[in-house]
Order: sequence, then C-alpha cells, then structure tokens
Amino acid sequence: MKHKLINYGKKTKKLWVSAIVVLFVVAVAYSQIVKAQYGTDKVSSGTSYPGNGYWTGVSINGPWGTSTIYFTVTTNKTYSGNTFNDKSRPLYINVKQTNDNPYGMKILDTSPSTYRNASGKNYSWFNLKIGYTVPAHYYHSGEYFDTPSVTSAAHQVSNTAGHSTENHWVETTIRMSAYDTAVATYYDTSAKKYYRYHDCHVTLYLWGRNQYKVYYNGNGGGISESERTFNDGDNFTFPNAWREGYSLAGWRRDNDWGDWMGTGWVVCSTDYSAVAQWTANTYTVSYDGNREDSGWTADGTATYDQNFTFADNGYTKKGYAFVGWSTNKYATTADYSPGQTITWKSTDKLQLYAVWEKSSYEVSFDGNGASGSKKTENLAYGKDDRLPANTFQRAGYTFIGWSEDPDAIKPKYTDGQTVNTLCDAGQTYELYAIWKKSDGSFDLHNLIRDDAMFQGDVEIEGGNKTGFSRDHIDSEYGRIDKNNQPGYFTDRYK
Repeated sequence: MKHKLINYGKKTKKLWVSAIVVLFVVAVAYSQIVKAQYGTDKVSSGTSYPGNGYWTGVSINGPWGTSTIYFTVTTNKTYSGNTFNDKSRPLYINVKQTNDNPYGMKILDTSPSTYRNASGKNYSWFNLKIGYTVPAHYYHSGEYFDTPSVTSAAHQVSNTAGHSTENHWVETTIRMSAYDTAVATYYDTSAKKYYRYHDCHVTLYLWGRNQYKVYYNGNGGGISESERTFNDGDNFTFPNAWREGYSLAGWRRDNDWGDWMGTGWVVCSTDYSAVAQWTANTYTVSYDGNREDSGWTADGTATYDQNFTFADNGYTKKGYAFVGWSTNKYATTADYSPGQTITWKSTDKLQLYAVWEKSSYEVSFDGNGASGSKKTENLAYGKDDRLPANTFQRAGYTFIGWSEDPDAIKPKYTDGQTVNTLCDAGQTYELYAIWKKSDGSFDLHNLIRDDAMFQGDVEIEGGNKTGFSRDHIDSEYGRIDKNNQPGYFTDRYK
C-alpha cells in the first residue's frame, strides 16, 4: 500500500517519499487526476466542528480517464474538546459530483458511523463505501492517500475487484479518519492550539494489467520469434513462420488438436503455447507425348512430403516403344517410370516428356497382280527378323519371291528370308510379289535377263525365217513361236 503520512503536535511529523510514491505522482499527472492538497486550519479552543464546506475527494483513475466525487462529512451536533471520540457518532455524507464520471462511481452509504481506531482509544474511523465499474482485464493496482492521518492503519482499501474478462461492477470500502475529513479537530500539545485538516484526497488506480507470455512452436517450420509478452486483454499477434513445401494454415493452442487461435483472441490470465499448423502445398505434374502420333495422359497432382505415383503412358508413336518419362525433351533415357512412386520433395510444378526408342518398322506386301489387298507386317528395328510367308495366290502363276520393283524378273528376297532393318523406325518398306507363269512362258511383267542365250555362231531363226541378232540377249525378245512372231525358250527359268 502506498501512502503519505504527516503528523502534527504530539504526532511526529514524517514524510515518506519513495520510488512508489514518485511513480504514482507521475501517474497522477499523466492521467490528469483531479486532486487537492490537504491543508490545516487553526481553530478556536477545543471544538469539534460539523463539516462546513471543506471538501474531501475520492478519485478512480484508469484507462478510461478519471471519475471523481467530492463530498463533505458532517455530524449531527457540535462536540466540545475531544468528546467527539468518546463513542461512535453518526456521520452524514453530502455528495457533489464534479466530472464526467467514466467509471460511474457512487457513494453507497451516506450515513456511516465512527468506530474505534487502531489504538482502541478513539472512535475516529469510519468506512466510506463506494461502487464503480472496472474495465475488463484491469485490476486495482494501488491507492494514494493525500491525508495526514495519525497512523498508516487508517489508510486501507478493501474488497477491491480482481481480474475479469468483462467490464464489471465493484463495491469497495475505504477506511477513513474523521480527522481527514474535517469532522473533528486535533490538539497540538506543543503549540497548545487546536487544528483541523481539510481538502484531503484518496485516489484508487485501476490501470494495472498483468503481463503474460505467448510461446510459439514452429512445428517443423521456422519462426521469426519464439515468444512475445502481452498485457492481459491484448489481442494475440503472431510471428512470421515458414516451412519448405507448406503454407501456414494458422495456429492452434498447445498442440495440433487444440483450439484455433487468431488475432481476435485475447490474452487472459495465463501464458499460452501457440503451435503452427501447416498445409502441404500441391504441384501439377504434366505429361507431354513428345511428338506422339496419338493418345493423351492426364495431368497429376503431387503433394509435398507425400507419395506420388507417375502415370502410365497414354500416348502412342508408330515404330517406337515408350521408355519412360523425363524432364528433358531430348532425353534418350527416362528419369521416371510409369507406376513408380516417390516421396515428393519439389517446390515447383513438373513438366515431363515421353522418352521413345525405335522398336519396329512396317513392311507392306503387295500381291502385284494377285487378288486381295495389301498386307502389312511390323518387323523389329535393329534386329534380324524374318519376312512372313507369302499368302497371296495368282491363277496361272507361281510365287518366287519379293522385290521393291513391281516389274522385276528376279526377286530380291525369298519367302521367309531373314532381314535386318529395311527402313527407319516408323517408316514403311514396300515389297511386291514376283511371279512366273506356271506353263513356263514368260510374263512381260516379270522378265529375266539371260545374257548367255545367244552366245556362239548359231543363228536362230523363227519359223517364218525371222532371225535374232546376237545383240538381242534379253529375254524380253523371247516369245512363244507364233505367226510372224518367233520366240524361244530357255532352261534357265527352270
């Protein structure tokens, strides 16, 4: 309890000045408290006076400003000498409100009576009962008595309110002295004179707020501050927080399952622990067919720190086999395989390209005069592979092989021959069936060259005396003998 005590006459005059008093004096000035400075009056011999206009003030000082009530205290008659102190006397309080009264202060009992003081000799104390509103989260932090009471025991405030989360009404009792309120006189034995005090003042302070700490837990992430100090009733604030691959979802009290906290929360009566809550970021994984012929593969979504499985390939490319997925469009080897599962640790989207390798080429087979449409077969690229067996048929002809030239007489490839990479992957290599007539005659569309037919000195003549020169060594001149059109046969066809 903070107070100042001045005694006169037999009372030893003392002044207690301390850092606490100085603090309150500064506070009083800061809050613009209306306060009086008590004084003394010399009075005629031995008379205790009824109050005659000397004011006593009570102030409530806090964050809303100051409520002050001035009042006078009177008795029901005049007492001689010290007879006022002989027994309990009725008092009468006359109130005068002097300001806007932001705390709604009231004097609750205007007819108190005196009772024995601490010495037990004099009936000089009385209780001043007041009521007022205390702001939420504030508490009674002390009082200052600008009074000259005989003992500090007279300076007492009881029934002050504690902390509350709401504005709340408080009823308080202030122990006062009849001397402080100019009701009674005192006798100065050294001066042999009677005096009385006037203009005393009591100030109650409501500006106290406890301080509490909020401790921050990054919960796997970084934070700019690990703790902050708040006054009771302050709204919460939070530090910067970060975590790779995550976004801050907010803060929970005490743990991952506590109440969500926010700036609308109020610090109240305790320390707190705030635990950061995180939401894992998601990232798009896109798949590019990389010059595919057809097909489609849907995008995927990867979540940080969670498993992600790469999509199966939905693209096709003629003559190529799918190898896997790569971040490099021109890669020949894959970074990831379809169905492969990884723990996602990237903080960016991912673009993947299909990786292809040459796998086959197409061979087209034309019947070259046979009935039926063309047929195709895929052969392995870069490896030995066999041509498929011929399935074409042509009336009057015998199949003898395949050639790129539909007019060839001799085939380049035999039926079922082993070949290796006739063209590039994805390309088509065209072959034509080569036929000979089943009766041994020549087919002008399937001629053979026989450069040994007309060797030697023999002149060959047709039946009509038409002859061939030795320059004619190609079988295209060979004919079955007909009128005016001689021909010949060769056993090289057999």
